[in-house]
Amino acid sequence: MNSFYLTLPMPPSINAMHDYTKRVKGKHQMGVFRSSEYTDWIQYAGIEWRRQSNFGSLAMLHGRLRAQYVFIFDSDRDQDVNNREKCLSDFLQNKLFENDCQIDESFHWRRIMRHTPPKVHCWLTEIPDQRFIDMFNPDEMRI
Repeated sequence: MNSFYLTLPMPPSINAMHDYTKRVKGKHQMGVFRSSEYTDWIQYAGIEWRRQSNFGSLAMLHGRLRAQYVFIFDSDRDQDVNNREKCLSDFLQNKLFENDCQIDESFHWRRIMRHTPPKVHCWLTEIPDQRFIDMFNPDEMRI
C-alpha cells in the first residue's frame, strides 16, 4: 500500500475561504470570491507541497484512501477542525489523489503546542476497497 506524509501550514476554516464582495476598479461587486486569507494559504501551502514532494514528482495515489490529520494549534481557544479538512482535501486534490471522493476513512486529532506555529500533519494511505462490505453482517467483516 502506498502512503504519503506531509506537513502544511494551518488551513483557514471553510468560513474564511470566501468573501462575498470584491472591489474591482473602485466599485464593489457582489458574488462569491476566494478570500485573501485563503489565496495566501494556497500559495504558502503550495510552496510547502513543492518542497516536501520534490517539486511534485510523487506518484499520485489512485486507490481508496485513509486520511489522517493532526491539527496543531498554538492556543486552546475553540477551533473547528472539520471546517479545515475541506480546505485540505481541496488543496491535495490533483496533487496526491485525483478526487477527494477517494477518501473513505478520515480521522483527525486536535493538539495544542504553545510557541509553535499552527500547522497540520497529513497522512494519506491507500487502503483496500471496502465500500461494498456490509459492516453489520459479521460474515463479511474480514478486515
